[in-house]
Amino acid sequence: MTSYKLFIQEEGKPIVVQNLTATENRILQLISEQKNSKEIAAILFVSEKTIRNHRYNIKKKLDLPKENNSLLKWALTYLQ
Repeated sequence: MTSYKLFIQEEGKPIVVQNLTATENRILQLISEQKNSKEIAAILFVSEKTIRNHRYNIKKKLDLPKENNSLLKWALTYLQ
């Protein structure tokens, strides 16, 4: 079973994936808004390296391929 099918949506709140941390869910939401790592880092007041690490962990948890745009494609498909 792939984890990306595990969503929770409460009224007025964004969709979240159950097995991701709050930070990972926030990053995933920003990716769905087509923000790049540099923009996300500025929004969250962290380094780009931190965002790259989070992106890697999200891909791993969602069992996505390692190709560059797989996370963006997933976010646009399931969060838009």
